[in-house]
Amino acid sequence: MRTLRILLFILLISMGSKSVSASFTPSEIAQLLCQANGELNGDYGNLVPDEVTYLVLGDSFIIVPQGRHHVFTYTKERGTFLRIDRSIFHGHNFGRKIFVYRDEIYSIGGYGFWQTHGKLMRFSWNTREWELVMLKGEVPTGMPAISFIKGDSLYVFHTVEKHPETGADSVSRLAYIIDMPRKTSTRFVIADNRHFECYGPAWNDQFSKYTLFGGSGELMHIVDKEKFIIYSSHAGPSLFKGYPAMRQNALDSNFAILEGDIIWVYPKNSPPVKYSIMEFADLYCTSGSLIENLVPYRGIEDKNSSKQSIIYIILGFALGVVLIIWGTGKAIEKWTRLREIRWAGAYDLLKHEPYYAEVRTLSPGIYSEKEIDLAFRIRHMPKAVRNLKRSTFIQELNRMQPGFIEIVKSSPLARNIYYEIKKL
Repeated sequence: MRTLRILLFILLISMGSKSVSASFTPSEIAQLLCQANGELNGDYGNLVPDEVTYLVLGDSFIIVPQGRHHVFTYTKERGTFLRIDRSIFHGHNFGRKIFVYRDEIYSIGGYGFWQTHGKLMRFSWNTREWELVMLKGEVPTGMPAISFIKGDSLYVFHTVEKHPETGADSVSRLAYIIDMPRKTSTRFVIADNRHFECYGPAWNDQFSKYTLFGGSGELMHIVDKEKFIIYSSHAGPSLFKGYPAMRQNALDSNFAILEGDIIWVYPKNSPPVKYSIMEFADLYCTSGSLIENLVPYRGIEDKNSSKQSIIYIILGFALGVVLIIWGTGKAIEKWTRLREIRWAGAYDLLKHEPYYAEVRTLSPGIYSEKEIDLAFRIRHMPKAVRNLKRSTFIQELNRMQPGFIEIVKSSPLARNIYYEIKKL
């Protein structure tokens, strides 16, 4: 019954899916990835366009490199790539999943600044910048290990949290179903004992019922989006076996293009190689259901709450007696300190520690106002609110660490304001 209810939930929110027809053949896509490396790498550095960086939208071929917010478009009529975004380098969305929904470009998750995140972002055709999509409900907190769009729903299975100090990764047993039209997110628990440790970027899956995950020809996972079955490879060979691997120039590398139930591999100066997805899965993968063991997150809490309540009461009573005696002096000191902070106008900042915690991780150097706002996580707010919060946060940071951040202008009449982070 539990599985049936979850299947019904998925069926209802997945209505309204539309078929997508390709404007570019797999061979054309491989040629365009080679062309993108030749045209773009000279001006923008090593972007490495590959099977995880492209999208097809109408008659446009789009490149969205990892770790950046750049957006490049190509049309057959124009014959060259054109950058259309106004973004600057951020470096916080490595490993993200890009997809098209209702003719809009989206990105979910990523890694950068020693942290992972599960933010959903949309590229605005009006402003030509990436905007944060505000979701209601229980939203992903880490980078999705498995994610794909199906109909009007975005599915996320397992999220990756990176410890900021040790750099170690931990993979959760959480899943999320995001209703795209309503902008709501529902959290589930994956109630099984299967370990999920290997993960990689998602390949373009616009023209197949499968989503593939991996990197540089190493296929880690195959997801059947219609049946919600995951195939995990444990000893599968590299799809690029026998051909030169990517090195300094991606023009000398291989490209894997997904079409239907076939993976087309295009080696340089060699004929294409065709792999059947299901034959690969049968030979090298083990399978499991993505939804069979999903349990509503609140259901888990309710089930365990009755058993834990008695323990909590006993522990709470014992700890309460100890804390009342030990904490009286600490409480007086704490509230005295809080009154001082309220008087200084920084009480709001103290409650919102995450807004300025990321700024402390920035390297010493000069940053634009926009970069500082992104680090404070206030970029999506109205300008007046951003200015107020930015000023308050900077004052509090400098109060705790004098001279940590200073305003820098190129001249007294300059309009652009920059900020200097100093090493203390």
